[in-house]
Amino acid sequence: MPQKKHQLSLGLELEVPDFTLFGLVGNLKAIALAWKINQLLDIDFKLKGSIQLDNTKKASRSEHPYFYFYNETSMVSFCMFVNKDGKQSLLPELNTIDYLLKIEDHNEQIDAGEILSKLKEIQSINFALEIDPHKLKNQENLLIE
Repeated sequence: MPQKKHQLSLGLELEVPDFTLFGLVGNLKAIALAWKINQLLDIDFKLKGSIQLDNTKKASRSEHPYFYFYNETSMVSFCMFVNKDGKQSLLPELNTIDYLLKIEDHNEQIDAGEILSKLKEIQSINFALEIDPHKLKNQENLLIE
């Protein structure tokens, strides 16, 4: 199945839905981390596509793969983004974070503290934290279809 590629234009005024966001720092490859999170949270991440960002100031483009899973029973979506592509980050204000885990839970069934504790159990994760998405300048970069 071909991967979807999304191209974002910066500077759009978009309404971003509420979500929980975690930042992860570690030395795992994205596919290995997705597999570990699958086991930990009993989900089934699949590589869904990548987000491409154009940096007009540096005349460069970065590509950020993401993995996606939607639980139809609980109506919760999980998305893991690769934040870093070389020197450019999907969220430049979080340029020390390797991966971002976004959870949209419209029924508020997810316990963020419990998930953070589980993420910290992954041996290859050096650091994990919950991030307030409302304080991000570029949260629109985390919007996908």
